[in-house]
Parts: sequence; structure tokens; C-alpha cells
Amino acid sequence: MPFRDLREFLEILKREGELLVIDKEVDAHLEIGAVGYLTRMGPAVLFTNVKGSDKSVAINILGTRKRVGLALGATADGLNEAIAKGINNPIKPVLVSDGPCKENILQGDDVDLNIFPIPQWNDKDGGRFIDFGNVITKDAETGIQNAGMYRMHVTGKNKTGVYVADRQHIGRHYKKAKELGKKELEMAVAIGMDPATNLVGPLPAEYGVNELDLAGGLRGEPVEVVKCETVDLLVPASAEIILEGKIPLGVHKTEGPFGEFTGYYSGTYEHPVFEISAITYRNDPIFQGTYLGRPPTEGHIAGEIPMETLTYLEAKKKLPELRGVHILEGTGWIIFVASIKKEYEGQVQRVANVIWSTQVGDYGKVLVVVDDDINPYNVNDVIWAIATRYQPEFDTYITPRVAGYGLDPSEIPVSAARGIETGGTSCMTSRVVIDATVSFGRIMGEPVKAPAITEEVKKRLAL
Repeated sequence: MPFRDLREFLEILKREGELLVIDKEVDAHLEIGAVGYLTRMGPAVLFTNVKGSDKSVAINILGTRKRVGLALGATADGLNEAIAKGINNPIKPVLVSDGPCKENILQGDDVDLNIFPIPQWNDKDGGRFIDFGNVITKDAETGIQNAGMYRMHVTGKNKTGVYVADRQHIGRHYKKAKELGKKELEMAVAIGMDPATNLVGPLPAEYGVNELDLAGGLRGEPVEVVKCETVDLLVPASAEIILEGKIPLGVHKTEGPFGEFTGYYSGTYEHPVFEISAITYRNDPIFQGTYLGRPPTEGHIAGEIPMETLTYLEAKKKLPELRGVHILEGTGWIIFVASIKKEYEGQVQRVANVIWSTQVGDYGKVLVVVDDDINPYNVNDVIWAIATRYQPEFDTYITPRVAGYGLDPSEIPVSAARGIETGGTSCMTSRVVIDATVSFGRIMGEPVKAPAITEEVKKRLAL
């Protein structure tokens, strides 16, 4: 059975020894971020005594593969299969008349983000950031909603910046609305949801797919949604907090810097402004966020697992020989590993071309291709393949000067930092393919294969 909401999942984490509850006073200014860094790859954390606030903060909820598995009813080794099953079997949301997110409603002058203990995560961030909510907008022509995860810089009691890029679906919604002569783009933000619904936020599904349909697939039953109070959007009924409002088209303000998932600060950008018209929230709401910085962090785990699954599904349509795709944890979607059944020379370059062309693969800079006897999810296996099957002179393929995605700090600037309407490409990168497969024409020794161990021996030796 899927989890109804964040609270039910927290109870399970507590039962499993996966939740650290901190009831001593903590400051949302930097202290929560410091704890977030300290506990990365460790337990989920619930702060119940935040300085100057009567509301709680939850972080690192999906910070390990084990907890992502708990969220999906899968083992840590079965995450990709579970996510693929959900993506391939979407279930549309069900509209309900009311939900817990409507227990408190603020509109007009009562709207005030300061009632929530929104952290400043790192000391050189431009301020406080909402960074783990599902941002919901819709195509002004088709009406199909999208849920994405974009950082939001709090700039006032009822305003935030919102990071909008051309390649993101929110960017396409922004441009479509402007092309159709609209003055505003409606937007809602759902914060603190059941874990499966949270996972679809960073998932770059095909344009025109409502990620809440995919959340239903991951859950095995539909997400219940309610109508917003002030905009024409549907949001998860069990969310802790809902922000509603509009983005005035053509209005930009400086936002950033922000400690990004690459482990470096981003620059400042001229980005759209989110003007909040209503806030609805549960009684005793839990603000959910995540620490981002030097990897690995929750943002890497929760983002990379769905993304590698999506890349595999998209590339597999053209590459029947593909056996698996893994984004190395903590690389910020920059280093990929692909396992293939190798059948001919030149195959690795073809595999690379297909993976680079996928929606997530387009972010990549390094691709390691290995044979199907190598587990792409096991870093030691991959390193062994590179060490013993890769010759740099013959097995390295570099593609120079392709468009970067702006957050890789090693990229080469070629123009001023861009925003949604500034045009141009702000950075260039190159790509490298490392062919760590066995070459057909190269004499190699036979790999050692450990002796098989029977179940009787395991039992006798208590293994």
C-alpha cells in the first residue's frame, strides 16, 4: 500500500530506525544546513524546535537508496525496476472536494512566507530557498500540467524568484503563454508530500506528460488532488503546504547565488518572479527541504535514481543491446555508465550518440561504456573495467564544443549568464566516451570467475 502522506512515511522511518528527531532548538539560518551536510547519507532528520517558529522542518527524507526503496516498496537493488514499472503504468490523479492541505487558508494581505521556517542552507546563498517542492504549471494551450523541482529564492513575504530555464518544461510553459499573448503564468508549489509524489518532481518526463500521472504509477494508486483557491491548477490534497500564485511574464529579478548539486555556488541570474496569492497548509505543517552542496546529498540520490531509469527506458527503444544505465552518485548528472551486450566494433560510439540525445543524457559530460558482465551500479566493477579493459589512446572519444547546461563549474563561458528570455548559450562543454569494453581485436587474459557456492555450503557455514 502506498503512503498517504509525508507523516505516514515519517512514522515508518521512525519504526525502521531511519529517522533522527531533534527536539533541541535549532536555527533555520545555516544550522539546519550544517546538520543536513553532517547527516548526508545518514538518517532522515525532523527538527521539531526551530528558533522563532512553531513549525517543524524535515530534511534528508529520501537521502539513501534504502529509503527510496521504502518509499516505493522495493529493495535498494530493485529501484530502477520499480520506477520503470511506475513510469510505464501511469495512473491519472483523482479530484476530491477537500483535503488536509486546506485546513488553513491565507489570502491577500495575510499571505506571509515568514510563518514557515525556510532555511538559508549555505552561508553564501543569496538568502532563504525553497528547494524541495513540486512546482506545478500547465501548458496554456493544452491545459496539461507539469510538476518539476526548481529552486525558489524567497525575496519577500509573498514573493520568490523561480529558476526557469528554456530546456525545462516550466520554461516551455512560460514561452508558450507569452506566445499566446498571456500576461501571467499560473503556478502552484506543493511542499511536503508522500515520497513517491516527491520523486517525480526532478524527473524530466516527456513534454506533455503530467508527472502526477507518473506518481500514481509509482504509488500503484492515484494521487488525490484538490483545486487551488486562486489559480486554475490541481495540487496533491495531502501536501503539508501549498503556495499559489502567478508569474508575471516579462518581469525579472536577480536571484541567487545558491549552493547547487554540483557542490559549487551558482551565479546570480535574472529570473522570473513568483507572486503568491494564497497559502494553504495543514495543521502543524512540516516544511520539507533538502540540503544541497558537495555531493552526495539527498538531492543527488532522489534525483539521479529516477533520471537514470528514464534515460535507460528512452535509450532502450533504439538500443536493444542496452542492459543498464547508471548516473554515478554525486556527479550531478554529469558522469554516466552504460552496460551493453557488445556485438561489433563501433557499437560504443552509437550507444553514446543515443544516450547523449536523451533528455537526461543531454546533461552528461562523461560516459563510461562497459560490457554486460559488469554491474553498472557497482562503482568497483566499473573502475575495474576501466583499469583492465580501457586503453586511453584507442578507447577515448571526445566531442568538442557542445552546449553546456550552465551549472557545471568547469564549463567555458561564452556569453553573459542567461535567463529565460536573454537568449544565447552561456557556456560550452565537451564530452568524452570511455570505452571500457573488451575489444574484439585485442588479446586479453580470461577474467577470474569465483567458484560457485551452493546453498548447502552457505547454510553449513552460516553465510
